[in-house]
Amino acid sequence: MIVTAILLVWGGIAFAQTSVIGIIFQPNQDFRPATYKYFVAGKDGMATGVCQYLGAGPQYTCTDPSVPDFVLENFIPTLALNDQCVFIFEKEDNAGTATHKGYYAVTHQVINPLNTHYDVLWSDSHAVPQPISTAGIGQFVINWSAAVDDGSGNIKGYNLYRSTDPTFSSPGLPLNGGTPIPFGTTNFTDSTASPTTRYYYAIRIVFRGADPLGSNPTIESYLSENSNPSWIPPDATAPVIVPANPVTDGPTPGIDIDMQGSTTPLSANWVGTFSDPESGIWYYEYAIGTITPGATNIVGWTNVGTSTGMTNSVSISVGQTYYVTVRATNGAGLTSSPANSDGVTIVTDTTPPVTTSAYVNDGTGADIDFQNSRDTLSANWGGFSDPQSGISGYTYAIGTTLGGTDVIGWTAAGGTSVTVGSLTLDLNKIYYVSVRAYNGVGLYSELSSDGITVVNIGERIPNYPNPFNPPTESTRIVIDVPGPMDLGVYIYDITARLVFKQVILGANGLTEVIWNGVTYYGQVADNGVYLLRVIDEDSKEMIGKGKILVIKR
Repeated sequence: MIVTAILLVWGGIAFAQTSVIGIIFQPNQDFRPATYKYFVAGKDGMATGVCQYLGAGPQYTCTDPSVPDFVLENFIPTLALNDQCVFIFEKEDNAGTATHKGYYAVTHQVINPLNTHYDVLWSDSHAVPQPISTAGIGQFVINWSAAVDDGSGNIKGYNLYRSTDPTFSSPGLPLNGGTPIPFGTTNFTDSTASPTTRYYYAIRIVFRGADPLGSNPTIESYLSENSNPSWIPPDATAPVIVPANPVTDGPTPGIDIDMQGSTTPLSANWVGTFSDPESGIWYYEYAIGTITPGATNIVGWTNVGTSTGMTNSVSISVGQTYYVTVRATNGAGLTSSPANSDGVTIVTDTTPPVTTSAYVNDGTGADIDFQNSRDTLSANWGGFSDPQSGISGYTYAIGTTLGGTDVIGWTAAGGTSVTVGSLTLDLNKIYYVSVRAYNGVGLYSELSSDGITVVNIGERIPNYPNPFNPPTESTRIVIDVPGPMDLGVYIYDITARLVFKQVILGANGLTEVIWNGVTYYGQVADNGVYLLRVIDEDSKEMIGKGKILVIKR
């Protein structure tokens, strides 16, 4: 709907006579009974009034409830010709009740001579601030609808207020500090909220005052109706410990070390160690001790926020065992029982694991060089050793280069083998699995497999002529081998009986096999269809297949 504000200015530079603001609604717009508040802000103050629906026709009259006509001079005595002001309209579906919505229509105008008309765009979808989501424990994201400006740029922005009092009897300072939230921004994250506290939010539009350039003091509009209450739901239980995810000593999540060098800072991780589905984890604390697990004699309880790891360069002694203890506090302020690491002993090991006898095989057993699967890779490894502090764990990565991580980044392994699914692998590309073996003090050695190539099992292997007439004709089978391999060529009759076999060691590139139609048993093949299968003899993976037709004439 379009709102037209009519200012009647009488004689001279000041308002000496009665002035009336009339709001006229265009046809086919909203004529529901309602009260429309308006605020006229000038360089020295702000006037308020009420626009009351007359009950018939598309017209509202704005008057001071105490007098027949609203007189601007009563509210802003210094408002004069050429002064600049801002009109802010607010609609209530039911005046003075909780259904108040706080819609805004704002325009910047200059007071001009008699009977000048001012158009104000009215939007029926601009609401007061509403907390719509949490951004973490103790945080709320507050959203509101933008004010409507006529393009003058006179609106500077918004100030957002928070209170535990729904009446906002003492709004206090805005949450955004001394700088208004920019006009184009319609949200704010309140990161200072306390858990279990019920808050209300309200907003003020900030405009630049009499001077559009903002050299005069900034003036705030009225305080909007407050939002619905926002608070973190009550939680009667503390976070629980998840036994499957213990606190681990060492810098790598999921890898627990039992020993470390004397020059390495103490570190620990507790990814997934605690759970709280009701109000979530607000923050973690850790402590370090040497007497028993749970002791705090080295480092007292230290808050690390929501981080699930710590590193501390506290002074440590060779031969001493150190325990890291962690506890979690939820959004209701309840604290869990402590969870302890199993301890790390300080030793003098300064060398990484030995790889002299180590290996990384592609596949689930002996090393293979080819596979047909395009969504799964497997590897296994062994032979790593460390005589000083032992092997504490492994991580693996997958890439298209030696040591590469472009397919899978470094990931903790539960043992000495891994199978990774849900991949998208390219045909005829080589993939490498790399492994890091960690010793007791957290040092590691790295070794990669020799690579595995993905080939197409369903590739049709051609032969010519096809059909052919043995024994006067032979057929040639041509295979494009993707890399050096021991190649097996097998031909079966339709009863799955093997009739021909040839193994080519070290086949590579275009490879030709000739079959003269004579079977494994020294007989000429009968008329019919024969099945061709080409196998990688190392992995026993089929890399191709075809059909051969024998027609003797």
